[in-house]
Amino acid sequence: MTIPTDEFDGSIYGTPDPIAPIVTTNTRTPVQSRPVPVQAMPIARAAGLSGPAEIVAPAPRQAPIRANAMVAGAAASGHGVLVGFSGRGTMTHAEYTTLCDTAAIPADWRMTPKTAHAQIGRIVQGLNNLGFVARADKTKAQRAIAARPNRPGHHQSALPVPTWTARYQIARTSRTGSVGGAFGEIVCTVTLNENDTITVESSDADLYAKITLEFQSAMASSVYQAVDVSSWISSTIVERYRGARLGGNWYVRREHAERCERLLRCFAQGWGKEWLLPPLPVATSDELCQGLVKNFTAEAEIVLASYRESLDAARKRGGDRISSRAARPLWSEITTLAERAVEFSSLFSEHSGLRNLRSVLSAAANEIAESLDGMTQRFELIFDELAREAGGAR
Repeated sequence: MTIPTDEFDGSIYGTPDPIAPIVTTNTRTPVQSRPVPVQAMPIARAAGLSGPAEIVAPAPRQAPIRANAMVAGAAASGHGVLVGFSGRGTMTHAEYTTLCDTAAIPADWRMTPKTAHAQIGRIVQGLNNLGFVARADKTKAQRAIAARPNRPGHHQSALPVPTWTARYQIARTSRTGSVGGAFGEIVCTVTLNENDTITVESSDADLYAKITLEFQSAMASSVYQAVDVSSWISSTIVERYRGARLGGNWYVRREHAERCERLLRCFAQGWGKEWLLPPLPVATSDELCQGLVKNFTAEAEIVLASYRESLDAARKRGGDRISSRAARPLWSEITTLAERAVEFSSLFSEHSGLRNLRSVLSAAANEIAESLDGMTQRFELIFDELAREAGGAR
């Protein structure tokens, strides 16, 4: 995979203030650069003009504006851009990491391999064939059970539940040990952390190196499918660059366009297809507002459909609502959707579609709120609060 170096040029986005005008070179043909002929005077007087000063020479024809000037002008005027792609092909974790480094993607934005737990488990279990015995630490599971409230016949434990994902103790086998005897001399402890990294504590330098290198190699060779990479890029555009779906593409406002383009240019080298690059500047229009409102509304309807499906299942079991625990993520999705819509409210201005979108979001949120414990505030008031925080949004 070829890693881009200097292909990206963020200069087309200009600076917010002041706005630099587009400068084009006027070219005139020999005929246009001639003075107004004297013979034109009688015609001018016949038309009611008083003198030569009122005769207007033909306006010179301008040379066509080049594409890069048009893009720069649209971007400098504060317009957003359209970006898009279609996922195709696999990508190793090592390739993915290199591309993220090139695009300057923060570590907490990135995907982590899905198989970290399985990989370290396989490596640790493989030590059983090399004169070691590996055993999983069950402290986390035991404390998690003990910390549960309302267990009949048991007191709730106050011991903290470990934050690590998994932990293994590795002992050197004892040739003289008896069945049911001691586990053996523990020579290594391997901890899988929540961020899918490992911490190896060992008095055996060779064992330490073996576990560390094998895990790094296994993780680097993990393969992401096209759907994994596509999903990550899409969520990054929406969550990090505050983009909004528009048909099969995404609309990204000017303040995020340059960083978004850098990400897409990096991943376009050898992966995916149908990249909309360079991004297409889009002027604010009724059609743009209608498209954004349509897609926001569709997202809200998907969340509401999920809630109603869960509600139907609960009613078949004899209940009248879903659990508050199940309703909370759906409420969060609607609230996040409202926050995103409010960010675009200055773009929508007085567009009637925004009022319709607010009604859809409020109705969906209030319906979901019926399954939430302790929810008394109507969503319309929350929407107003979000709008005030956004600064003058409606």
